[in-house]
Amino acid sequence: MLDKDGKIYFKIIYWGPAGSGKTTALRTLRKITETQRLDVRPTGNMKEISMVSGATLYFDHGIFQSNQDPRIFYHTYTVAGQSRFELLRKRVLQNADGIIVVIDSNSPRWEDCVDSLKELRNLIGEENLQKIPLVILLNKKDLPNYITIEQVKNLLRQLNLWSESLEKVARNPRIYESIALFEKNLNIYESFFDIVRLVTEQWVSSPL
Repeated sequence: MLDKDGKIYFKIIYWGPAGSGKTTALRTLRKITETQRLDVRPTGNMKEISMVSGATLYFDHGIFQSNQDPRIFYHTYTVAGQSRFELLRKRVLQNADGIIVVIDSNSPRWEDCVDSLKELRNLIGEENLQKIPLVILLNKKDLPNYITIEQVKNLLRQLNLWSESLEKVARNPRIYESIALFEKNLNIYESFFDIVRLVTEQWVSSPL
């Protein structure tokens, strides 16, 4: 979105079931970009609305500004993963420019992750989800009994979000194995930079 002052705003969503690590990933992303000179930097305060348990109640929100082009801002949200917040997730998801799907790689949570991705497809629509920039975080790789990348690819194939067709392979979502904890973080910034690159390129290439 381009405002009257020439500033450009993009909306990025961390999507996934409760407990998959969305809020932790956003916190870690903020810490990384605060302490290192990278392509984006945090601006303003991160807003967290959580329950006593620490689970996200409504959503979390952080803003990141491009260091390459200070006119560009990335409003980044997490969604509440509990099943009862479906209507709220739908509201937060509206007008998203890019989505980071967080999958809990601890195998007992697999069905929750499958249901979450199916819900995302149903809310956006299969055709739209094939077009929107999408990145997958296969999180908690520091834990045992983890889900494999091939399992994730098989799920994406079932949902028509992964193709072996040569002309479509470039549109396949990139899958990152990740650890969201700041002390061990793996691919938290790299995955965010990837979605930033994708949404920016799509905006530049789209007709006015």
